[in-house]
Amino acid sequence: MGRLRAVLPPFLAVAVTGAVGIVPAPGFGAGSPLAVLHRASTLEARTDRLLVVLHRDPWHLELRDPSTNRLIVDEYPAEPRGRRRVGSLGFLVGRDGDPGAGGRWHRVGSVLGVAVEGDAIHVLAATDDPSGRRVEIQVRFPSSATVSVRVTPRPSRGVLEVAEGLRSAPDEHYLGLGARYGPLDARRSEVRSRVQAQLDTLEPRGNHVAVPFFVSTRAYGVAVHGADESVFQLATVRPDAAIFKVVGPTLGFTVFTGATPLDVIAEHAKTAGTPALPPLWAFGVWKTVLGGEERVLAEAERLRREGIPVTALWSYDMVDEIRHLGWRPWVYRAMTPGPYPDLARLTRRLRALGYRMLGYMSPEFPTDSTLFGVGAARGYFVRDARGQPYLKDGMQGRRVALLDFTNPEAVRWWQGLAASTLTDLGLDGWMQDGGDDAPEDGVYFSGIRGAAARNAYPGAYARATRAAALRVRPDYVSLMRAGFTGSQRDTPVAWPCDNAFSWSPRSGMPAALRAALNGSVSGFPFWAPDIGGYYGCGAGTREDEELWIRWVQLGALHPVMRDHLGDKCASAIDLWSTPATLAAFHRYAALHQRLVPYLYALAIQVVETGRPMMRPVALSSPGDARAHRDEFTYLLGDDLLVAPVVEPGARWRQLFVPDGEWIDWWEGERYRGPDLVTVPAPVDRIPLFVRAGAILPLADGSGSLTRDARVGAPGPWLPWPAAATGGRLRCDAC
Repeated sequence: MGRLRAVLPPFLAVAVTGAVGIVPAPGFGAGSPLAVLHRASTLEARTDRLLVVLHRDPWHLELRDPSTNRLIVDEYPAEPRGRRRVGSLGFLVGRDGDPGAGGRWHRVGSVLGVAVEGDAIHVLAATDDPSGRRVEIQVRFPSSATVSVRVTPRPSRGVLEVAEGLRSAPDEHYLGLGARYGPLDARRSEVRSRVQAQLDTLEPRGNHVAVPFFVSTRAYGVAVHGADESVFQLATVRPDAAIFKVVGPTLGFTVFTGATPLDVIAEHAKTAGTPALPPLWAFGVWKTVLGGEERVLAEAERLRREGIPVTALWSYDMVDEIRHLGWRPWVYRAMTPGPYPDLARLTRRLRALGYRMLGYMSPEFPTDSTLFGVGAARGYFVRDARGQPYLKDGMQGRRVALLDFTNPEAVRWWQGLAASTLTDLGLDGWMQDGGDDAPEDGVYFSGIRGAAARNAYPGAYARATRAAALRVRPDYVSLMRAGFTGSQRDTPVAWPCDNAFSWSPRSGMPAALRAALNGSVSGFPFWAPDIGGYYGCGAGTREDEELWIRWVQLGALHPVMRDHLGDKCASAIDLWSTPATLAAFHRYAALHQRLVPYLYALAIQVVETGRPMMRPVALSSPGDARAHRDEFTYLLGDDLLVAPVVEPGARWRQLFVPDGEWIDWWEGERYRGPDLVTVPAPVDRIPLFVRAGAILPLADGSGSLTRDARVGAPGPWLPWPAAATGGRLRCDAC
């Protein structure tokens, strides 16, 4: 006992193994009080929604349903140590703390002492480390449905990683972990939560929206705390274990529980943070415009003349060096750049035509730009080891420095530039590019280092920019591609990085859909795809036109419909390429605009409940293997079922229909689920279904709702009753 008291914190030294009794703890949040029962071999902590069992010798953690005793989460049992055999709670110790010198895994063993303080249980446990290292474990209850665990080896010197392993059932599936491009089900995948500007299917070292959270079909989820790099090995090291670890000396994680996976996602959203709600106008149709003032105005007028209901225009070639606005290189070869002599005048003219206007910005300052010298002289950029601006190859093909968003003076300078873009130029927002390539070996004003600096950068970038914009234009919109846990609070709209114009499930349209669905599960709900992709031209064949049309259909059934001209050759497909492309964009832009009231109502629900707008069908039928195999069918809210065509030449689509009755949007045919059905999918039609009994709020399809929107003004809604008593229901005006 003398030694035990010496190493425990004062409040923990009062409780030792073997004590028996019930200890009432104070209430927490909105949940029930925590009741703790000490037994000889276990400690049980109970809320109205969770029973947590801590086994003492050896240490072992279980989460159960308190009413049924059903096992929810079971820690993987301890096993003989080995260098790579990670399964139970343990840590990796390197030789002299050197990650490159190898190391050895050690396990948590028996519990030495336990104490309860408020809603926290403090545990000291032995390990099999020959040096006598011990582990401090803190178990807390942020709510009656969640458990947070913090594991710290003591001493921590030389600890390279800390890992936990949970049992994985053969039929268990995992969704989330950021905007991943690989299969929706992350089972048999190793996922690194590291922000990087690359599709993880092409370079598996991270992702542009990296969120260390997954939800299991067994109705629990795990989120790893902090900005350090974490790694998820889901049935990869062994088929019966879901392992997650942090690259660092402390592992903190929260387990979320609920009746369904959707409930778990909602619980996670309460912790991760409420997403930024875009204004009503942002849920309309956005069209890329390029080539100078005259060409932009001509295209805006043609859109009106053709009756295409676009309500927002965005351009990346509007350059204003003084305000750090725009993309300078010529990348869309089909259209030569043109001059913008007076951007403020142009935005006024576009607003008079009924358009919102968005530009382009990034945190990269090219060394040959007007503002580089200013920022360098004032120390506003991330620095290298010599104290000079850290220079790297930028997105626009030039050497650049990155703004240091941990420097308050640099933030104020940046915010002045952003605010001026809205007030002086009259823009309504911007594509907020980059933010996913901060150097890990850079020197930051705050002292943050390594992977934590890289992962924290998108959130600081988003937060600083949004604060400036809201002060001068509350209904502005930004479109970001980089993100990490929590940055959704300051990210009104996201897009799935840079996709190829292809059918490739690794980098093309199918991959972009996977990213949006996984990102939605992970807490980023408002997606605006690159219709047509960012790069690649195709071969000028009819298949290319078909791909572009299928992408238009898919984009219309996202929260925001947006095209991208991008980095493409002169033969690239666009809205104006052929009568078929014009007809497709016209039809589906009108469909999207009709859905704006429904989409906006869903957006409000997302903010209030945390349930995503775009939901893989696997979330509605977590126990049905057919739903998991159909990874490209999704629900848009509760009442729309979308089955995009993601293969060339397909004219029929097999899809999983969830429980209930579903009505074909176009023809009124009825289908009852859960079932696999095959439906017609001609090239001009995306399979789309309405839940029987739903009443959808719709607009008239002209775009007037988003074009005339004011802050907080929902406009008129036209309901569509889908609960016909019999016969067929057909939407002739869609």
